[in-house]
Amino acid sequence: MAKKQQIPSDNIVNLGSLIELKLVDVLQDGRSEMPSLYVVEVRRKTDSSRPARSAGKCVLKTFPRDTKNEDTFRHEVQAYSKLTGPVTYSSAQEAADGLVDTLSALKPKLGWPRCLGYLAVPTNIDDYGFAWTDVAEAAAAAAQGQTQNALLLEYIPGLAPVQLSDLDDALIRDILDVLAQLHEEGIHHRANVNPAVWPKPGIRNIYVRYGRSGGRGVPFISNFGNAMVLGDSERERRLMEAEREDLEHHLKRGMQGKLLVDEVPREIFRILGDLSHMASKGILIFSIHSNRSAEGVSLITQILYALVFCTRYLDLFHTGSAWNVIFKITYILTSFYILGVMQWVYPRSRERELSWKLGAIILGGAAALSPFAMLVLLPKIKWSFLSWMWSFSEILESVCVLPQLLLLRQTTVPTVIDSFYLLALGSYRALYCLNWFVRMFDELKPDALSVIFGIIQTALYADFAWVYYTRQRVKLRGGGVVDADDLRNGWLVQRIFGRTLGHHNEEHDDEEAALHNDQQQRGGARPKWGSRGISVSADEGIFEDEERAEASQGLDEAVDPDAKMQDPDDLARALDDDDEPEDAPLRGQSSGTTPPGVRGGDEWRD
Repeated sequence: MAKKQQIPSDNIVNLGSLIELKLVDVLQDGRSEMPSLYVVEVRRKTDSSRPARSAGKCVLKTFPRDTKNEDTFRHEVQAYSKLTGPVTYSSAQEAADGLVDTLSALKPKLGWPRCLGYLAVPTNIDDYGFAWTDVAEAAAAAAQGQTQNALLLEYIPGLAPVQLSDLDDALIRDILDVLAQLHEEGIHHRANVNPAVWPKPGIRNIYVRYGRSGGRGVPFISNFGNAMVLGDSERERRLMEAEREDLEHHLKRGMQGKLLVDEVPREIFRILGDLSHMASKGILIFSIHSNRSAEGVSLITQILYALVFCTRYLDLFHTGSAWNVIFKITYILTSFYILGVMQWVYPRSRERELSWKLGAIILGGAAALSPFAMLVLLPKIKWSFLSWMWSFSEILESVCVLPQLLLLRQTTVPTVIDSFYLLALGSYRALYCLNWFVRMFDELKPDALSVIFGIIQTALYADFAWVYYTRQRVKLRGGGVVDADDLRNGWLVQRIFGRTLGHHNEEHDDEEAALHNDQQQRGGARPKWGSRGISVSADEGIFEDEERAEASQGLDEAVDPDAKMQDPDDLARALDDDDEPEDAPLRGQSSGTTPPGVRGGDEWRD
């Protein structure tokens, strides 16, 4: 019969507050709370950190009570039994001392971090629904997880994140006292308050435990993944003082109900960026339906966008912000809706084999680069499959607009892409760049990977916007948004498309232009143009010319051919031809072919 460890009823040892200095894993409990289970590696933050030791007391984790956490805790106990053997402790304090002694003996060269808090262990089997195990059972269980020889253990029932409604002057003083204890040990937490969960800002990494009889709660500070062990220099003391002032300010503003007002200016660029991104989706869908066409919209780019959102939002329901959940779901649904409309309602794509090759290169390049970008640009604690997929989506999004730009360069017919869509899409990342700039002055700085590839994406949008708005508006070239001549005005776009891809499509463009001119000579309706150099039919409807042609079809036989001429120049040319002999060349014109649009000087005659 296996021996069981007996823990008496005095199962709580008050150590003041909670700190975990070095994390190797964070486990989610599937709810909308902050991560509350932490796997701790037994060593100092860095080899150069000042050792901070305790008198044989250590707390390594805390988490609320539920079925999943109880299962995890059972695993922790099994690993603990493997380390210590079947020893019966007379008190929780003795159990904590035994843990410290055992792990210190295993790794004597690594400093043991100072840990403050409540050490809680089960009072009896009935309270927690499971029994302590023996060494034989623990050996098999510990081999399946990350707990072996590395961690143990705290379980605090009734622990809950602090709410703004819980704050009062007494609780704020207690929280600041906990922070002061950390500062006495030279520990800079750096992540007490969450400034990025608008429209519902709150306090993170601070928990409160209330006793069974209610009354005043006991605060805990947790999640030390970003913590630093500082020294005694003047600069480091100022950092800790600034942390205290910042936390005190946020707690008091939260108690007054004014934290939301404070956070709006900080998050205004991100909010506007999200709205701009959403607007670009709505504008594109409206434009497709109002024109009854998807002409000029890159199917490849839309496929890549759908892939971006699906890989980035794998943690869709693990976020605590309704704002983020709503926007994430909307991005995914609208992306697949656009693909469905383009594929089955208005199926039209002029993308050539070169565009599909470009899309394959973009996809393959992002997939190949993403793991290396994650390893180089993200801290080791964030390395995971979800982080890899997030890195892949950031890289892919930065360049997935290239097939769309290539299609606009190739298309010589009116498109549903208009300036409003381009403006909204370009503003999205530009506003995010401003948000990153603001966050550079905050404790929670943006990820380097997001910043680098966000700047690349914004640069592509800005360069194309320059091309689009500085094009030669007098040269109305067959309805295209941009063409090879326009691309010479850009720096990035010209180098991507103007040389490498431009020569590849030159022959095909000439054939399309010849076909378009031939159709115009046969009486095709002249396109209607706007002041922006883009076909107005792309903004107002592509079927206006067809309706005009149908309305005039019945008059073709009754009206004189000269009266049907829509261009006064055509009428003048016809009258001149009637006055001159059939074999006489035009004045000032050589016997060679006259370039299109040049009438040999006859426009200057009286």
